Amino acid sequence: MKKILVADDSLDVRFVIKEFFESHKDGYVVEEAKDGLQALEKLGVGEFDLVISDIEMPGMTGLELVGKIKERFPQLPVILMSGAFEAYKKTVFALGVNGFFAKPFNLQSVELEVQRVLES
Repeated sequence: MKKILVADDSLDVRFVIKEFFESHKDGYVVEEAKDGLQALEKLGVGEFDLVISDIEMPGMTGLELVGKIKERFPQLPVILMSGAFEAYKKTVFALGVNGFFAKPFNLQSVELEVQRVLES
């Protein structure tokens, strides 16, 4: 069973992703973090197969979080999401992220991106 950490300052976004993947036929376990700092805390005490993070969060942005993840957990895949997709789409992959999607999102598109990243 794959374990996903979802970091987003929006409770609604975290809830939708968590509910979708935990009810998925492949049976995911999803933990939530309200920001990058909480995500790093959870990464320090648990093992995850994937991180999905918003870019624009208070405290520590998703871009800063990616940097910390790549330092401490270089093999851990990261998918970023953003409501400002166009502003970031050309730069995020240079950070070593594995996937990127726009908000608002279609859950089937998120599912395909997660499966693609986990299978690569």
